[in-house]
Amino acid sequence: MENFNSSYGVKSKYLRASDPIYPCDAVAERDKVYCYGLVTANLLRVNNYDQRKTAAGCLKSEPDWISTCYESFGRDVSGIAGKDPKKALASCHLAKRYESDCIYGVAREIVNSDAGPDRGAHFCAQAPAASQARCYSGVGSVLSSLVTDEPQLRARCRKVSGRHTGACLKGAGLATTPG
Repeated sequence: MENFNSSYGVKSKYLRASDPIYPCDAVAERDKVYCYGLVTANLLRVNNYDQRKTAAGCLKSEPDWISTCYESFGRDVSGIAGKDPKKALASCHLAKRYESDCIYGVAREIVNSDAGPDRGAHFCAQAPAASQARCYSGVGSVLSSLVTDEPQLRARCRKVSGRHTGACLKGAGLATTPG
């Protein structure tokens, strides 16, 4: 993260103005998920915080990592939108066919930031129908790190996800039926 957005004002030698995806397209495969998960911090900076250009920039990612870049965009969009779900959804709409990945990233960031699923689930309820299951999966993926008791985790997913309980449980790494 410090490569993309140094809190000390230092410009990293590991960044290239001509390739805002770098170093993600050069790191070892095992490190790509972490790099692409934060790459839009640099894309936003390079694009003077123009979200439309940043969303388009994710398409320059390696093909297997485009979705992760849009999840990163969602993480950043969540911060930019503050607590306004309509702003976050409008920004994710810029991701076009990757809109669900962005929405997933927003949901994860909300649950992580709040250390609870309620606002994230409220966000998912406002997402386009085609993206709701993916959104609730994002809620579950972070909720599973906050609630480690399986029966409690299942109950929380049921409470906040309603008809999308299966997606929340899947995101949490649990089978959709108790067992």
